[in-house]
Amino acid sequence: MTKYISIVSFVAAAVIHFFVLESTVWLVGKGKYEEAESNIKKLAPEKVQQQIFENLKNTYNSGDEDEESKSDSALDNLKQLVSKKILQSRLVIMGYIWFATSVLFRSFALGTSDLEGSPYMNLVYSAAFDVLACFISLGLLKIIGRRAGITLCFFACAACTAVCAAFSPDWLDNPNMVRYFALISKLGFLGTHNINYIYTPELFPLSVRSTAMGAVGILDGLGAVIAPFFLDYRKSNQEMQYIIQTVTAGVAGVLAMAMLPETSQFKLPVTDEDLEEAERTRLFRVKKARGRPEMEEDSELMKVDG
Repeated sequence: MTKYISIVSFVAAAVIHFFVLESTVWLVGKGKYEEAESNIKKLAPEKVQQQIFENLKNTYNSGDEDEESKSDSALDNLKQLVSKKILQSRLVIMGYIWFATSVLFRSFALGTSDLEGSPYMNLVYSAAFDVLACFISLGLLKIIGRRAGITLCFFACAACTAVCAAFSPDWLDNPNMVRYFALISKLGFLGTHNINYIYTPELFPLSVRSTAMGAVGILDGLGAVIAPFFLDYRKSNQEMQYIIQTVTAGVAGVLAMAMLPETSQFKLPVTDEDLEEAERTRLFRVKKARGRPEMEEDSELMKVDG
């Protein structure tokens, strides 16, 4: 089995190396203009190729910067990310969402073989749900948008793990029901995971986007470190483990629904005006009245999401 996995990995690496283009932005930033121009010729209509190339050179021409300038730029990006109130709230909420997704998904993945029934069949079912979740997350992105998609996935996770807690040994004691709903919950975990990669870059402007992705990635890694401890806790108190997962998913869903904007109808943000435009779609947003902020429900949300 190992040799077959190795072959598949080798083929995948070869396909990526020979057929997937390098990031055009990265090439321009490194001063590799010929390769960047070749990419643009493959991807853009001929009449706009030169304009795109010149715009990229003007925007990302960091190839001639010295190391000290790059270091200062990175530090400025970090300061901007933590100093602007809009970016602060988005970073904190998305950080928690990535952390929650990582803990929930990985704790389930590690505990698949502990469910009722054949561990081999559980792995097969788990893999099948992985594929199904990809199609579901794509459908959610197309039909109801980013924020609503993540919210629905987290609430579905919370509902399934609550059922698992109810049917744990110390309560209703039905391991088959725990098995079924644990497998179904994976659709929500993985759906959220997939949408995160689309949604997160759309929440941050160009200047700090990479820094923000790195920050939430750290919290994602922290969740991966904590996830195995759920397995040890499951052995002593299974129902409480599921209750913790229910609360974790529920809080993430509420935060996403109430405190994040919908970005599907906007272009990727570049300026402060772009951030403010998307901010109007939040369910609750901060407005200044008489010199102090207060929470206000935005009625325009219903029009946008409707």
